[in-house]
Amino acid sequence: MKRIQKRFIGIIISMLIMIFVLPSQMVSANTTKQSTPDIDIQIIKNESKKGNDENDIYFIMYIKGYLKENFKYAILNKENASEMEIHYNDAEQDKDGNYVAKVSEADIANQYLYLKTIESNNEAETKIKKVDYGTAFSVKDMKYVENTTNRIKTQLKTDITAKDEEVDGLRTTITVGGLIIEGNEDSKYYYSTTKLPNKDYDRLKELADKINSDFENSEIDMYSKIEIANEFKKLYTELAEKQEWKDVNRDLTIVQPENAEKDEEYIVYLKEEDSNGKEISTDIKIMKSYRTDKEETIPGKTETKVVKETTKLPITGDSIILFVILGIIILVTIIVFVRMRKLQANGKEK
Repeated sequence: MKRIQKRFIGIIISMLIMIFVLPSQMVSANTTKQSTPDIDIQIIKNESKKGNDENDIYFIMYIKGYLKENFKYAILNKENASEMEIHYNDAEQDKDGNYVAKVSEADIANQYLYLKTIESNNEAETKIKKVDYGTAFSVKDMKYVENTTNRIKTQLKTDITAKDEEVDGLRTTITVGGLIIEGNEDSKYYYSTTKLPNKDYDRLKELADKINSDFENSEIDMYSKIEIANEFKKLYTELAEKQEWKDVNRDLTIVQPENAEKDEEYIVYLKEEDSNGKEISTDIKIMKSYRTDKEETIPGKTETKVVKETTKLPITGDSIILFVILGIIILVTIIVFVRMRKLQANGKEK
């Protein structure tokens, strides 16, 4: 009897272990710490997809801090999904060796990125981020940004004659700078200049300098490139809409502003239209102003002019009195003279 009781108690204990202990171990083995920290993502829209295949890649995600670190990820339409609901994919590498997350046609409607990493304590952590595909930057946009300052070809000139005149044997020549457009004869060109410093235009120049120099530097990562290109394109477009366009002369010369001094900097917006007035392209240039003033004497042409000045006395009250006295003296003199002539005539008659 006692043996049966012991066996019965043992069976109960085993069942309790199976019910409570083993499932908790299984749950702990399949549970990963979840958190929703800020994850910075830049997205490239893939324009080389083949068609409507559900395996076509529509978007490629570059995740800040994980470009060189392997990770697992999933794209779901649900926030705070349990680990049992998540099927993770391995991160893939792009042609430059960056680890990326790819969004296929099958996942295009899903908005939540689950990023699984192994922390330093070997504990798995899943980070959750809601994704806005509307911020995606296309490959076409990237090429457009990278080609900025090169879409409309120009040359910087520093020998444009703004003034050349000769006065009294002295020749004055003012030479300034500007841009010469190397354009299409059938196109019409417009321009607008803004002097630096200027808050928005300073930032535009800073971004343009990074694009023209740092983008060729392998030290700048793809995440940063997309971030810079996104900001530049947005600011470039906003400022382009505010320009007051002026016609470029037929000789395709843009002379710097008349009051520009040497070594001032200007942002020059350019616009090209076809013969029908349809916009072909826009671009910007960074122009540094130039100016020299030269005076020289021309041999044999110097003339000496004598300027004769006549000093006039001012007319005052004292001057009028003097004129009156002078008039009286003259009148008295005439009377005396006439009187003496009469007396002389009478003396001869006697």
